[in-house]
Amino acid sequence: MGLSLRDQLLQAGFTQSKPEPKADPKPNHQRRDGRPPHKRGGGPSQQARKPEGQPRPPREAKSGGEPSLAHAYQIRAETEKREREEAQKRAQEEAQRKREQRQKLSALVAGKAQNNPAGEHARNFFYGKKIRKVNVTPEQFQQLNAGELGVAQVDGRFLILSPEIIREALSIAPQHVALFVPEGIGASNNPDDDYSDPRFQVPDDLVW
Repeated sequence: MGLSLRDQLLQAGFTQSKPEPKADPKPNHQRRDGRPPHKRGGGPSQQARKPEGQPRPPREAKSGGEPSLAHAYQIRAETEKREREEAQKRAQEEAQRKREQRQKLSALVAGKAQNNPAGEHARNFFYGKKIRKVNVTPEQFQQLNAGELGVAQVDGRFLILSPEIIREALSIAPQHVALFVPEGIGASNNPDDDYSDPRFQVPDDLVW
């Protein structure tokens, strides 16, 4: 079989010419006014734009560092709230302290009161800015004036107690001790009001 013309030329030393690469056809979008088209992306105008959805930066305080009116109201409200909470906490702690004092005092005086139902004399004393009284016997009257007995308010009652119990009550809840002469408790600041003094007592045998 004979060689083709292509093979004969290759044997004779002729090389095969490589086809020229085809140019990449890129559309040349020419604007009607003759200016080159506008390039998209990366331009300074795009970078200068603020992204949507971003929160605005907070406004700066007024000149001189003065807070705004709304900020001042907020600070005042927070301060008042804190003060109310602290006052409420102190009140709760004080109420708890007084409850514990009353419980201890009740346990201290349990079964130790010397009140006598037969007492016909009224021993007056000042307690809670008012004149109070407790009915006593003549002997108890003298003992109260001599400091050999005292009076304490426990659970709404005025109890006559020994000086030892009264002194313990003073260490637990001094505000509940109503009358104790050695400590000057129960006397009026005005000497003219101290009708508990034996000098001002009405004699039992006085006939009106």
